[in-house]
Amino acid sequence: MLFRSQQKTLGEIKSIFADDYAKAKKPDDKVALARTLLKQVDDQKDDEIARYVLLKEAQRLAMDGGDAETSFACIEQLGKEFQLDDIALLHDTLDDLSKKAKTSQALKVLNETNKAAIDRAVAADKFVLATKFCLIGDKLSLAAKDLTERKRYLETKTAIAAHQKEFEAAERAKEILATKPDDPTANFDRGVYLLTRKQEWE
Repeated sequence: MLFRSQQKTLGEIKSIFADDYAKAKKPDDKVALARTLLKQVDDQKDDEIARYVLLKEAQRLAMDGGDAETSFACIEQLGKEFQLDDIALLHDTLDDLSKKAKTSQALKVLNETNKAAIDRAVAADKFVLATKFCLIGDKLSLAAKDLTERKRYLETKTAIAAHQKEFEAAERAKEILATKPDDPTANFDRGVYLLTRKQEWE
């Protein structure tokens, strides 16, 4: 039912902005439409479905048009308002935009966002996604002909793998402690991980 409501709302949006959609064939026109839809979000404070659909559609159009800034702004708002996995959505968007970026400035913006995304993924214990971000970074570095940055991504990928092993060991220790709270090895493994990786002191 909710999906149908979203589809109906999208149809209404396309009807209201029919002229803009008709013109949105080139990247610049798609970006313009994306920004127009994004501006409509604040006017729909009492309509959650309309806000969601507007943000998703604006994000899609911005991504198609190669506008990283607008696309990322939509993703951030979607994550905050609708508890979406914005890290996964950010990965898909970065992966798509990395194939379209041509200028050094576009590559730089994507690279900085990508590095921040790695930190967010690791902080959320999403190591598979963090590794995928490293692969995007590798492509961006190659496109920018930045071998130093590419080396950093390879080193980061190795560090993430080590972090993941520590996390998995800490999770096994947590399971042991659930039934054996005094187990010294499990307490040590869990404690070291929380102290060194999470900065949790209690």
